[in-house]
Amino acid sequence: MRNRIGWKEVFPDGEKREINATVQQGRVVWKRQRRRGETWETFAPWPELWTILLDKMEAAYRRRHVSYDDLVAARAAAKRSAAP
Repeated sequence: MRNRIGWKEVFPDGEKREINATVQQGRVVWKRQRRRGETWETFAPWPELWTILLDKMEAAYRRRHVSYDDLVAARAAAKRSAAP
């Protein structure tokens, strides 16, 4: 993926954090940061975040900011994470 897909989200604990997702070697890496200047930490996303990511990636794909291979990899990863 050329660029990270990122947005701000309110977490279940009530704290607002920035979220970034990148596709690396066919898998999606999720990171979050509490405040600017703090280190990024990886985390396991919940289903709503997958929906947001796929919507943002499809919009970025239309603008040619995301490759088709990255979009397919993200869809496959979302499908795998939803499987019981």
